[in-house]
Amino acid sequence: MKVLSRTSDGLKRCYNVLITLEEVEQVKANKLREIAKKVKMDGFRPGKVPLDVVNRLYGESVTAESKQTAIDNTAKKILSDEKLSISFNYVTNIVKEDKKGIEFEMKFELIPSFELCDFSKIEIVKHTVDIPEEEVTKILEDVRKSAKSKSTKMKK
Repeated sequence: MKVLSRTSDGLKRCYNVLITLEEVEQVKANKLREIAKKVKMDGFRPGKVPLDVVNRLYGESVTAESKQTAIDNTAKKILSDEKLSISFNYVTNIVKEDKKGIEFEMKFELIPSFELCDFSKIEIVKHTVDIPEEEVTKILEDVRKSAKSKSTKMKK
Protein backbone atom coordinates (compact mmCIF):
# COMPACT_ATOMS: atom_id res chain seq x y z
CA MET A 1 0.00 0.00 0.00
CA LYS A 2 1.26 3.43 -0.89
CA VAL A 3 -0.52 6.77 -0.46
CA LEU A 4 0.14 8.68 -3.67
CA SER A 5 -1.51 12.01 -2.84
CA ARG A 6 -3.62 13.74 -0.23
CA THR A 7 -5.88 16.71 -0.79
CA SER A 8 -7.99 18.56 1.73
CA ASP A 9 -10.65 21.22 1.56
CA GLY A 10 -11.93 22.18 5.00
CA LEU A 11 -13.08 18.91 6.56
CA LYS A 12 -13.19 17.04 3.24
CA ARG A 13 -10.28 14.73 2.45
CA CYS A 14 -9.31 12.83 -0.68
CA TYR A 15 -6.53 10.23 -0.78
CA ASN A 16 -5.16 8.50 -3.87
CA VAL A 17 -3.79 5.10 -2.87
CA LEU A 18 -1.97 2.34 -4.74
CA ILE A 19 -2.39 -1.30 -3.70
CA THR A 20 0.09 -3.77 -5.18
CA LEU A 21 -1.16 -6.85 -7.00
CA GLU A 22 0.59 -9.02 -4.41
CA GLU A 23 -1.69 -7.63 -1.70
CA VAL A 24 -4.77 -8.39 -3.79
CA GLU A 25 -3.49 -11.90 -4.59
CA GLN A 26 -2.89 -12.54 -0.89
CA VAL A 27 -6.49 -11.61 -0.09
CA LYS A 28 -7.68 -13.79 -2.99
CA ALA A 29 -5.65 -16.75 -1.75
CA ASN A 30 -7.11 -16.38 1.75
CA LYS A 31 -10.64 -16.32 0.35
CA LEU A 32 -9.97 -19.38 -1.83
CA ARG A 33 -8.65 -21.26 1.23
CA GLU A 34 -11.83 -20.38 3.14
CA ILE A 35 -13.98 -21.60 0.25
CA ALA A 36 -11.91 -24.78 -0.16
CA LYS A 37 -12.66 -25.71 3.47
CA LYS A 38 -16.41 -25.61 2.77
CA VAL A 39 -16.64 -27.02 -0.78
CA LYS A 40 -18.10 -30.49 -1.28
CA MET A 41 -17.23 -32.06 -4.63
CA ASP A 42 -17.46 -35.54 -6.06
CA GLY A 43 -14.12 -37.38 -5.83
CA PHE A 44 -12.86 -35.34 -2.89
CA ARG A 45 -13.47 -35.49 0.82
CA PRO A 46 -15.34 -32.47 2.21
CA GLY A 47 -12.91 -29.61 2.73
CA LYS A 48 -10.07 -31.34 0.83
CA VAL A 49 -10.65 -29.93 -2.67
CA PRO A 50 -7.33 -28.60 -4.12
CA LEU A 51 -6.94 -24.83 -4.42
CA ASP A 52 -6.39 -24.90 -8.19
CA VAL A 53 -9.74 -26.67 -8.67
CA VAL A 54 -11.47 -24.15 -6.39
CA ASN A 55 -9.73 -21.35 -8.30
CA ARG A 56 -11.06 -22.67 -11.63
CA LEU A 57 -14.60 -22.85 -10.23
CA TYR A 58 -14.79 -19.64 -8.21
CA GLY A 59 -11.75 -17.63 -9.36
CA GLU A 60 -13.50 -14.84 -11.25
CA SER A 61 -16.05 -14.03 -8.57
CA VAL A 62 -13.42 -14.29 -5.83
CA THR A 63 -11.12 -11.93 -7.77
CA ALA A 64 -13.71 -9.16 -7.87
CA GLU A 65 -14.58 -9.67 -4.22
CA SER A 66 -10.92 -9.76 -3.17
CA LYS A 67 -10.24 -6.45 -4.96
CA GLN A 68 -13.01 -4.76 -3.01
CA THR A 69 -11.90 -6.40 0.25
CA ALA A 70 -8.29 -5.28 -0.31
CA ILE A 71 -9.49 -1.71 -0.98
CA ASP A 72 -11.66 -1.70 2.16
CA ASN A 73 -8.86 -3.15 4.32
CA THR A 74 -6.41 -0.55 3.01
CA ALA A 75 -8.85 2.31 3.59
CA LYS A 76 -9.49 1.17 7.18
CA LYS A 77 -5.75 0.83 7.76
CA ILE A 78 -5.11 4.39 6.55
CA LEU A 79 -7.83 5.76 8.84
CA SER A 80 -6.50 3.87 11.86
CA ASP A 81 -2.82 4.65 11.15
CA GLU A 82 -3.48 8.37 10.83
CA LYS A 83 -6.00 8.34 13.71
CA LEU A 84 -8.70 10.05 11.67
CA SER A 85 -12.29 10.12 12.87
CA ILE A 86 -14.69 10.41 9.96
CA SER A 87 -18.26 11.67 10.06
CA PHE A 88 -19.72 9.23 7.51
CA ASN A 89 -18.45 6.19 5.65
CA TYR A 90 -15.69 6.74 3.16
CA VAL A 91 -16.32 6.43 -0.58
CA THR A 92 -13.85 4.60 -2.81
CA ASN A 93 -13.54 4.72 -6.60
CA ILE A 94 -11.07 2.69 -8.63
CA VAL A 95 -9.02 5.09 -10.75
CA LYS A 96 -6.96 2.57 -12.72
CA GLU A 97 -5.67 -0.99 -12.71
CA ASP A 98 -2.36 -1.95 -14.28
CA LYS A 99 0.75 -4.06 -13.68
CA LYS A 100 1.74 -1.91 -10.71
CA GLY A 101 -1.54 -2.59 -8.95
CA ILE A 102 -4.86 -0.95 -8.27
CA GLU A 103 -5.02 2.80 -7.78
CA PHE A 104 -8.12 4.04 -6.02
CA GLU A 105 -9.47 7.30 -4.67
CA MET A 106 -10.84 7.50 -1.13
CA LYS A 107 -13.07 10.43 -0.13
CA PHE A 108 -14.41 11.20 3.33
CA GLU A 109 -15.23 14.00 5.77
CA LEU A 110 -13.65 14.43 9.18
CA ILE A 111 -15.48 15.12 12.40
CA PRO A 112 -14.51 18.64 13.45
CA SER A 113 -12.52 18.91 16.65
CA PHE A 114 -13.38 21.61 19.15
CA GLU A 115 -12.95 22.37 22.82
CA LEU A 116 -15.70 23.35 25.20
CA CYS A 117 -15.34 26.68 26.93
CA ASP A 118 -15.72 27.34 30.64
CA PHE A 119 -19.46 27.83 31.18
CA SER A 120 -19.00 29.24 34.69
CA LYS A 121 -17.94 32.58 33.17
CA ILE A 122 -21.12 33.01 31.14
CA GLU A 123 -23.75 35.39 32.53
CA ILE A 124 -27.40 34.92 31.79
CA VAL A 125 -29.49 38.09 31.63
CA LYS A 126 -33.24 37.80 31.85
CA HIS A 127 -35.07 40.86 30.52
CA THR A 128 -38.47 41.61 31.98
CA VAL A 129 -41.05 44.24 31.16
CA ASP A 130 -43.45 45.74 33.68
CA ILE A 131 -46.91 46.13 32.18
CA PRO A 132 -49.38 48.35 34.05
CA GLU A 133 -52.57 46.62 35.23
CA GLU A 134 -54.78 49.04 33.26
CA GLU A 135 -53.24 47.97 29.93
CA VAL A 136 -53.73 44.27 30.75
CA THR A 137 -57.41 44.79 31.57
CA LYS A 138 -57.88 46.93 28.43
CA ILE A 139 -56.39 44.20 26.19
CA LEU A 140 -58.47 41.49 27.87
CA GLU A 141 -61.62 43.56 27.40
CA ASP A 142 -60.82 44.02 23.69
CA VAL A 143 -60.38 40.26 23.32
CA ARG A 144 -63.71 39.61 25.06
CA LYS A 145 -65.50 42.04 22.77
CA SER A 146 -64.04 40.53 19.62
CA ALA A 147 -64.90 37.00 20.85
CA LYS A 148 -68.52 38.06 21.53
CA SER A 149 -68.90 39.63 18.10
CA LYS A 150 -67.57 36.48 16.43
CA SER A 151 -69.83 34.18 18.42
CA THR A 152 -72.93 36.23 17.55
CA LYS A 153 -71.99 36.15 13.86
CA MET A 154 -71.65 32.36 13.97
CA LYS A 155 -75.12 31.90 15.53
CA LYS A 156 -76.86 33.77 12.70
